[in-house]
Amino acid sequence: MQVEISKSHICVGLKRNFLYRGDIDSLKSLMSFYDINMGVQNIFPKYVSMGILRNKIAKAIAYRSDAHCISRSLSLQIHEDINRLELYIYLDGYIQGFNNAKLANALEKEALKFYKSSDLANKKYLFQFKNVNRDVRNFKKRLRSELIKEEKKRGKVLATVYEFSNKVIKDKTYSLNKYVDRQLELDRDGINHASIMIPKEDLKIIYKETFKFILNTCTNLYTDAYWNGLNERVLKRYR
Repeated sequence: MQVEISKSHICVGLKRNFLYRGDIDSLKSLMSFYDINMGVQNIFPKYVSMGILRNKIAKAIAYRSDAHCISRSLSLQIHEDINRLELYIYLDGYIQGFNNAKLANALEKEALKFYKSSDLANKKYLFQFKNVNRDVRNFKKRLRSELIKEEKKRGKVLATVYEFSNKVIKDKTYSLNKYVDRQLELDRDGINHASIMIPKEDLKIIYKETFKFILNTCTNLYTDAYWNGLNERVLKRYR
């Protein structure tokens, strides 16, 4: 007996293989599935600096003498996971923007106010990085506002970040005592290795700060990717 597998089920499988197993072939297959005719390297997101996360964690537990050591150890453990999640979110937003024909029609009208059809055929980018015109800037602002409103209503990005953080980031955060390199502390008797474990209360604070950071980053990334996918949809009509 033949079982028909829907396109959506295949896409879900490919996404999960990439997100949780780091399978780059699933990523490439997913892109081909959606007929995005460009190399993977051309749509990588601009990864957020892990230094920002390290600083936020260190600030949240600033009462600890080893705060920077802890934040550095966690960032080393999870930076590849976060990069993978960011790429996953970026691709999702990009694909959604690329597939929105109605908004692409509206953006195309704006583009034709500034460029000839022949110019669009030779452009690599449209308004992805330069929004010198006020109408285009307002268009992007309205889009971002609508996407944020939709996210608050449906929680699509939140659901993805929550599941990933719960399955991957949380375990690594609560296992920090295994990874933190103990620094030397100076006490009355001289220099000794620190032996203070990170209590559960502190681990909760660290995880909460990390989750908040990831969610904020991914929400912004999704809206940027949506805009880039929308722009690419317009340009593809002229290539």
